[in-house]
Amino acid sequence: MFLFVYNLIFFLLMPIIMIRILIKGLSDKFYLKKFANRIGYVRNLSPDKSFIWIHAVSLGEVISSKGLIDEIKKDLNSHQQFHNYRILLSTSTGTGLRRAIDIHGEDIQIIFSPWDFLPFISRFLNTFDIKIAVFFETEIWPNTIKQCSKKKIPTIIANARISEKSFTNYKKLSKLAPWMFPNIDMILAQDSYHVQRFKLLNANSVQKVGTVKFDEVHTKNDLFNDDFIENIINKPFVLAASTHSGEEEIIISEYQQMRELISPLPIAVESSLVIVPRHPERSKSLVKLSKKMGEKPCLLSELKELDRGSGFWGHGSRFTKKRSREISIIIVDEIGMLDSLYAHASFAFIGGSLVPRGGHNVIEAARNECPFILGKHFFNFDTVVRKFIDAQATLVIGKNDLSTFGFDFFNDKDIRERLKLNAIKVVDENKGSTRRQADYILECIN
Repeated sequence: MFLFVYNLIFFLLMPIIMIRILIKGLSDKFYLKKFANRIGYVRNLSPDKSFIWIHAVSLGEVISSKGLIDEIKKDLNSHQQFHNYRILLSTSTGTGLRRAIDIHGEDIQIIFSPWDFLPFISRFLNTFDIKIAVFFETEIWPNTIKQCSKKKIPTIIANARISEKSFTNYKKLSKLAPWMFPNIDMILAQDSYHVQRFKLLNANSVQKVGTVKFDEVHTKNDLFNDDFIENIINKPFVLAASTHSGEEEIIISEYQQMRELISPLPIAVESSLVIVPRHPERSKSLVKLSKKMGEKPCLLSELKELDRGSGFWGHGSRFTKKRSREISIIIVDEIGMLDSLYAHASFAFIGGSLVPRGGHNVIEAARNECPFILGKHFFNFDTVVRKFIDAQATLVIGKNDLSTFGFDFFNDKDIRERLKLNAIKVVDENKGSTRRQADYILECIN
């Protein structure tokens, strides 16, 4: 009964969905070009192959799943029993699809995921010989799970975690569709906390495997080479990463106070602030906010244009460090930059934690040997963050503590080294999850 109502609602909403797609397609022709994938029309580029289907919902999951896909590819290439297998990667966003193509090229088949409407998902599953379906980080849908079960396609949730909000929603769904979680063959949970949550949803086989994020390798972005950092972004710089509305005003105010506190220190003359909003479309409003607060902000995209064609990317750039000092705040209005910024920042504040958004991944900062702090609202990443807290590898601050911490940090080398070294130790101690999850997936096929 549930699936009937679910599909009926989807059918009734289809005109609205189509209108939204057309509107989105006006600004993103690439998305419109791949629209057929969303209704289940996907060309099988390797009809003679069997497929391991991996779904990574958006950009973050696409990036995080790379290591797992690479491990699985190694096994497909090295073991005779998998010689006829290929990976099929699906994602739900245009940015995710573009990034997946950049990362993997033609090594795997990459598509937009079909919507979870019975005719669409059935058409998709009939197009490929799928031997296993892997959903990365708890992106699951009722029709998809049901149809995979009917076709005897094993299903796995990899790198599984479930936030408090999602857990509440899934509890409601499990009452309407009690068969859903029991029909998932295996859940590879990040920690004991998430193991218990999945068991409360009546999941059958739940394994604690850690998170692949500890295994990720820093990938240098060509934009942020040493010349760029030296000439454009003043060093040292403080990084505010993945910030949300309501946080930036606090951060800018605290940065201004920090600047006053460190003014007697030699480092003060060169310090600057780089803000990376979680949603880049908010960048222009942050420029206005920064100006209102007396700062001299600049968008990263504008910096790229300031000296275009005059040796900007090389040693001969006219955009000198002297000129860059006229800019007090750089606002990053592009995606995919955090990894490189962490690698060069003096220290970082992890956003979504001064306001009750649940925080963001802290491992990326630790992996790049960047000392980091965060606010008290980190409930979406509670277990991971507490690993760093217990190891004295980070500090949880209040809304008025950033300036004081910044002064202590710049004034005391021991604080910098302690946070950095302790964080590196946490990362090293928690590696190996990617290999464990790849083994579980391939064992499930066998």
